[in-house]
Amino acid sequence: MDTMEEPAGFFSLHLNIQEQSTSSELNVKLASHLKRINSYKDIPIQFAVKNTIGFIYTCQSNYYEAEKKFEGILKEDPRNLNALANLEELCRRLKRTKDSKRYRTQLKDYSKYDACKARCLVEKGYIVAFDTYDVSYEVNYELSTNYFEQAIRTKGLSSEEIKTCHCFIGINYVRKYLNPMHQAEDYCQSFEHLFEATTSNNKKIQATCWSYLGNLVGYKPPADKIMEYQQLLQDPTSNTEIYQYTRSVRKLRVPQTLEKNSELKDYWYRNDYRGCFEKALTILPEDTDTLNKYAKVIVRKNKKKALALLHDSICFDPTESNWYAHQMRAQIYMQIGEDEYEEYKEADTIHNLQMAKDDFVRICNCTPDRSTQLGQLAQVYHLLSHYENPDSNMKLALATFTQALQKTDEVSSHQYKLLHEWHGDCLQEYDEQLQAIESYKRAVECSWKNEKRNNTMKNLLSLLRNKYDQVKSDKDLGELVYWVYVCKEKNDKFEEELKEYTSSIISLAEKCIARKNLDIADHFLDVIFSELHEEQKNRVKTLKLAIITEKHIMTLVEQSNDDRAKVSDEEQPSLSTLSVEDNLSETSCKQVAMQPNVEIQAEHTCMLSPLPQAYNAGFEYDFFVCHSPKDSIWVYYNLLTKLETGYNLKGCVEDRDFLPGESIINSRTTAIKKSYKVLAIVSKDFLNNDQCQHQYQQAMITREPGTPPKVIPIKIDDCTMPDDLALYTCIDVKKSYDWEKLERILKCP
Repeated sequence: MDTMEEPAGFFSLHLNIQEQSTSSELNVKLASHLKRINSYKDIPIQFAVKNTIGFIYTCQSNYYEAEKKFEGILKEDPRNLNALANLEELCRRLKRTKDSKRYRTQLKDYSKYDACKARCLVEKGYIVAFDTYDVSYEVNYELSTNYFEQAIRTKGLSSEEIKTCHCFIGINYVRKYLNPMHQAEDYCQSFEHLFEATTSNNKKIQATCWSYLGNLVGYKPPADKIMEYQQLLQDPTSNTEIYQYTRSVRKLRVPQTLEKNSELKDYWYRNDYRGCFEKALTILPEDTDTLNKYAKVIVRKNKKKALALLHDSICFDPTESNWYAHQMRAQIYMQIGEDEYEEYKEADTIHNLQMAKDDFVRICNCTPDRSTQLGQLAQVYHLLSHYENPDSNMKLALATFTQALQKTDEVSSHQYKLLHEWHGDCLQEYDEQLQAIESYKRAVECSWKNEKRNNTMKNLLSLLRNKYDQVKSDKDLGELVYWVYVCKEKNDKFEEELKEYTSSIISLAEKCIARKNLDIADHFLDVIFSELHEEQKNRVKTLKLAIITEKHIMTLVEQSNDDRAKVSDEEQPSLSTLSVEDNLSETSCKQVAMQPNVEIQAEHTCMLSPLPQAYNAGFEYDFFVCHSPKDSIWVYYNLLTKLETGYNLKGCVEDRDFLPGESIINSRTTAIKKSYKVLAIVSKDFLNNDQCQHQYQQAMITREPGTPPKVIPIKIDDCTMPDDLALYTCIDVKKSYDWEKLERILKCP
């Protein structure tokens, strides 16, 4: 980035403060920056804070206060390029062209000075570093670091200002390192810059550097990663030492910085992050940032010490700007209540949960759009229901969970999984088994591969087994089989969940073959194959061969003329060419493949029965599902169970709802017209299916003029959206909070 061409002012930056933050988030951000003014009042970085405050006022449409803040900066620093540029833009927006021109002239005059340009870059680096309402943290940190490094290269800064730049560059590297995709390079770079800034004359800068060094000592990367990075640099002056790391002795090249400071070197080798934090608190005892970071590092080993640190932090700053201390203290109290440690008596547990509730209520009041805190508050109500006011606390929990689930756009996959897991536990205790099943399903979808904690999967499968055992319906068995398969994909421990049901599943697969639901039958047989004894395996192989034969016949029929001429025996596939083992009887295979359809009673189909009435008045169905046959298993046991059981919506799918003997084209046209919305289940198989494309294109044509779009694309795997569907907002089931969005779309206001 060329510093000469970089325009001054914050309005030229693409900041999330301006584009994404809600009013409550802006208020919290404003309070935190107002607190920083006193910390940085003796050094030029204070103007970065003041410019940021003025910019936040502008985002709040508080133009009068914004102008006062920018003008106040110019009284102290008449050559502040960012204040001049911000005022020029503000006056232009307010239609004050003369004032705008005056500020633009001054900006042009002062832009030729290196010191002015360098400080302008420092201030930009600051606001980008603290523009933290974006999920792309690393991009922001890299841009911020770029600004600070350019400011140093401009050579217009004092030595104290350069140390401040090193401090914030080090902070950026620490934040990058502490993110999930951290690298040893970020770790080593942060050490160099933070140590450089520890000699600053400003106590806030010194304390900040030592607290972040404490983070680095407390969260070391694997030793071989540091070695790899140092070898990459080919630094011959690096010192080689023996260091014990994770119970093994390895040769570790430590950052050269440690050789410059024996105190820091001692902390690093003894893994004494406490020493770094205590030094920071010696420099600035009332620094809430240091207290909060110290508590975060120590909480796993010593909850009581962490609570004491957070209590001190809240005493020093009880305002909403210190919301993080309230949140962390609430989480610790909630964990204590959740774990029910033996050293805590029932009265202590109730007290801890009450403290957690009070802190979460405070947080939610100042940041009401944060679903994570709402979910945690709901869980506290749930836990409190075990000790006092069970009915009212349980109802409060369910109401707060619902509120949290309506605000989940910014939630990570893991947080969403935890939110639904808690919600499922709460619903199960409230004896809402079917709704609990749906919550557990959403949690399982967001689970990591081979996650150690698999209680959600156990609870889901237990409820599904109980549901099937009560009525022995095929649709419940099919649902159980599908979710066992999903759990097996997520966790290898669920290999033997279906042993007792293998005979029933084979019988269900036979019915699916008879009904021409071949992909579903194939899927069921694949799930149970490894659990079968030899006789059952032979039977399954025979059924698999029947499926292959039927699929081939159906393909030939689709390609035949309208008179549906009989397929000759010569056109049928030779059984010897099919991909099954040769020890099967050709006669038995033909008997299975060509047997007449068995009579299946409606209550024993493998699909849900539709609801008697649609939710949306004036329509027979709330939605029609357009999908590839290969995606049937997902449609029947994920989509329909969620929308019809969970949300009480009436759907229409071909296999279940079309009458036999009717024209398929006419039935589709009628179903689309009688449906409020059409759900296009977009997958790789969907894109290769001409009939699917014809269906959603037909739905687009049948849309009444002036009405909302009828088609809702639902993406279930990684594929490219067709051009005509790309015009519509897509529901992505991998972002599981989109289920709640889908419910709101399908329920006509």
